[in-house]
Amino acid sequence: MKTVDPVALFRLSVLGPLVSRDSLQRGELQRILRELASREYAIPGSRRRLIGEKTIEAWYYAWRRGGIEGLVPKPRKDRGVSKLPQAVQEAILAAKQDNPRRSIRQLQHLLERAGTVARGTLSRSAIHRLLQQHGLSRVAAPLPEEHRRFVAEHANAIWYGDVMHGPTVTVKGRNRKVFLVSLMDDASRLIAHSAFCTGETALDIEGVLKQAVLRRGLPRKLVVDHGAAYRASTLQGICARLDIRLIYCRPYAPEGYVPAEIMSRQGTKSTLGSGDGEVVHDIINRFDTGKSPFTKEGKSCSKPCSPAHTFWLDTAPALAQKPENAFSYIARNKVFLDHSCGRSRGCCWSFRKAWICVDRVE
Repeated sequence: MKTVDPVALFRLSVLGPLVSRDSLQRGELQRILRELASREYAIPGSRRRLIGEKTIEAWYYAWRRGGIEGLVPKPRKDRGVSKLPQAVQEAILAAKQDNPRRSIRQLQHLLERAGTVARGTLSRSAIHRLLQQHGLSRVAAPLPEEHRRFVAEHANAIWYGDVMHGPTVTVKGRNRKVFLVSLMDDASRLIAHSAFCTGETALDIEGVLKQAVLRRGLPRKLVVDHGAAYRASTLQGICARLDIRLIYCRPYAPEGYVPAEIMSRQGTKSTLGSGDGEVVHDIINRFDTGKSPFTKEGKSCSKPCSPAHTFWLDTAPALAQKPENAFSYIARNKVFLDHSCGRSRGCCWSFRKAWICVDRVE
């Protein structure tokens, strides 16, 4: 037994007042059509609620010609067939295959500039249907980029910097969350310097960088992420004065930032894993032993000795010459007649005259 199409049954239910009549008087058809068009329907597969008079009239004459079979929706005969001239189709397909990343708008402008079609005569929907017919409407997924293992040849060639969220400790009688700011050498896997800070601002990172430079020397490159603290103009100026190349990892490409991610992840296990109830100084002391927190038994990943021994054996880095000058910057502040800076509470508004004081701030 052949099943009846559900769409045909719905259309027949809409035509109920018409198909139940044996005959219609003059003008009665239009009156019933207007009445049926004013009603709301639960149309299958659509969010629309109303049906037009012309649509109901077409269903009525289709039912009179073919009965219930006449109400079954029929697919378009020209579905999937482009009506564009053959020469235009070949030009569109050739341009798309030449550069699969060309958009429909670019293909349209390309054919208009080439004189293949007149301006404004080629619609974007026609181009889309043609590309969809030939399976060219979507850009093919790019091939995965190849990533290989890399280790710097010499110590102080590359440093990686990262910030890790630390525990909550008591600082001056208050519970404060601390952040572990670390710098690691790529060749030896030595922690150049690491410190817990009460924030992850540019000043915190610059302080850790200064101590690392004083203890380990100057790196050639410093690789960091796109955090706001790393993009501060003060940090960029410090690296420029010390001739350190500041490199930012590509967004959404963690493959080039793997050492820093491993440093943070393993640092959590080895340094903070048993740090319940410890003070900050006890936790920091573990980083001053010269052992990398993510190597087995203090062994380096590339050479059979400790990271500190590998660092100093590979090269004896020249310490920075007076890095204090590089880590200072110019600060401008207003000094009022009562020798107060900024908007002092005790300053009278009549003494608002001030001059600019230029200080070198560490």
